[in-house]
Amino acid sequence: MMMKLAGTFGTIASVMMLSGCLGGGSDSRVTQATGKVPEAKGTGDDLEARSQRVMRLAEKLLEQPVTDAARMPTEGRATYTGAAVFGAGTDYYNVSTPVIGDLTMTADFAAASVNGTVNRLQDGETSRMLAGTIGLNGSISGSDIAGAVSGNVEGYRVDGSFNGGFAGARPDYLYGEMEGTVGGMNYVGAFVGEKR
Repeated sequence: MMMKLAGTFGTIASVMMLSGCLGGGSDSRVTQATGKVPEAKGTGDDLEARSQRVMRLAEKLLEQPVTDAARMPTEGRATYTGAAVFGAGTDYYNVSTPVIGDLTMTADFAAASVNGTVNRLQDGETSRMLAGTIGLNGSISGSDIAGAVSGNVEGYRVDGSFNGGFAGARPDYLYGEMEGTVGGMNYVGAFVGEKR
C-alpha cells in the first residue's frame, strides 16, 4: 500500500524538480541530506512558493498510511484542497512543460463519488498564469478512487483518467496520478489534497 503513496510522491517530486520549479543544481532549496523543503516566504502566484507548498503537502502525505477500506466513511462529505502538477510526456519521471494548479475535490461518501477541479494553472517554466480549468470526476471503491479528467488549458482540450486513493486514519488526505492528452499531446501528473 505504501508504494501507491510513494509513487504519487515520486511523480510530484519529479515534475517539480526536473522541471526546475524548485530550482536545480546548487541553487535548489531542497536539502539533499533530508529531502525536506524549507518554508516558503512568497505568496499568491509566486511559483517557487507554490512549488514548495506542493512538496510539503506531498511530504505530509508520504508520512500517512493508506486508509483501510474498512475505516472509510459511508455517509457525509469531505472537501480536500491541495495541488496538482503535470507535464508533457508519458514517463512520470521525465516530463517537460510542467504546470502546477490548485486542487479542490469533494468526496461524497454516501454516493461513493469524487468531484473536483484544478484551477489557477501556472506554467512551471515561465511562471505565466494559464487560462483554463480541469475537472476530475470519479468514484470511490473501498479506499481507492478512479475517474475521468476533462477540461481545457489555454483553449486546448484536456482528456484523461486518474486513479489514487485516501490516506490517513480518517481519511485525512486524497491523492492520485493522472494521464491523458492536452490538445492531442500526452501528459502525466499527480495530485494531493488535505481535508479542510
